[in-house]
Amino acid sequence: MTLEELTLEIYAERVLTHFEGKRLVAWTVNVLKLGYESDNLYVLTGLD
Repeated sequence: MTLEELTLEIYAERVLTHFEGKRLVAWTVNVLKLGYESDNLYVLTGLD
């Protein structure tokens, strides 16, 4: 998946279902696997 697809998926889940924070952590892990890096991604990944 691309970053855009992952982001749309997480936004849709937040709007349409009961959203759990662990899904956001999983999203950040997937974004990091795609090669994106930022301090904020590392902080979110560490929240689990």
